[in-house]
Amino acid sequence: MTFEGITATGKVYSLGNPLSVHITKGAGAPADELVGEFSWSNLPPLYRLRVLDGEKIIFYGLLDVQQERHSTKGDFVGVEVRSMAALLLDNEAVPQMYYSPPFSTVFSRHAAPYGFTQYQVPYGAVKIGDFTVTKGMSEWQVLESFCRRAWNAVPTMQDGDVFTIGKIEEEAPIVFGDLGLGQGCLSRTRTRREHERISEVLTRNPQNGRFTVSYKEEQALRDGIRRRRCMGTSQTADGRHVLDNARRKSLEYTWVLPGWLNIQPGRNAEINDRYFGHVESLTVWSVKYSLDAAGMVCSVTLRQSG
Repeated sequence: MTFEGITATGKVYSLGNPLSVHITKGAGAPADELVGEFSWSNLPPLYRLRVLDGEKIIFYGLLDVQQERHSTKGDFVGVEVRSMAALLLDNEAVPQMYYSPPFSTVFSRHAAPYGFTQYQVPYGAVKIGDFTVTKGMSEWQVLESFCRRAWNAVPTMQDGDVFTIGKIEEEAPIVFGDLGLGQGCLSRTRTRREHERISEVLTRNPQNGRFTVSYKEEQALRDGIRRRRCMGTSQTADGRHVLDNARRKSLEYTWVLPGWLNIQPGRNAEINDRYFGHVESLTVWSVKYSLDAAGMVCSVTLRQSG
């Protein structure tokens, strides 16, 4: 792999072989992240960083932090980088009111100005009524809010720059375990986090100001979970999302495998394994690549779908 830094004028500098590097991609965050450390060289201020596998770009983004460190252990350069989707997080949207806008209009105003040109969303006209962009919302929050109202779904950035709603098209789920991506794995872990589960969401009645139960997680109640959240009137439409997100976070499977596996977050997955049995309806939630003197490993985290 080749690691290159790019100045504001477009001049390219080789960073050499990394002492360590971690690349993280997640379905729950639009921007991928890279944290790396290299042997020191006299570099100018860098503003972009790209990683190539042969001629293919596998990471490109904004350099947030460039750090030089000189110590008795040696001289080093550290970098912290986010993919270009970080522009949607860092920029505040202009407050405005829309009246039943199509998604194309929202995308053209809140994503296209930052260089994004591609999106994949469900077909068909969607009517969401009045849509307000309030002060303090980031461009990403505007896009995410529209998608939740229109399709009851959270968007992701696929392949670094394609705004996507829905699953990636695929013939079959990726199988992890003895019969799939498990042979030769370095470790596999199942983690339950009961403290993440929520049993009820209460919303406020705008007429009398009282909070009443709007959503219940029946399985959590049967399991003895008693943990509820209260939401304001403006948040009512997100109550089911709060429950679903809590349920997904409560159970994770992590596979650590050698080498670089080109797996995109959002892919359907299942487990067929001697330790964890057969588990269906999973989603690749995050993928983390780590490279150091010991070699490259890929850590894949799976969560429940839906």
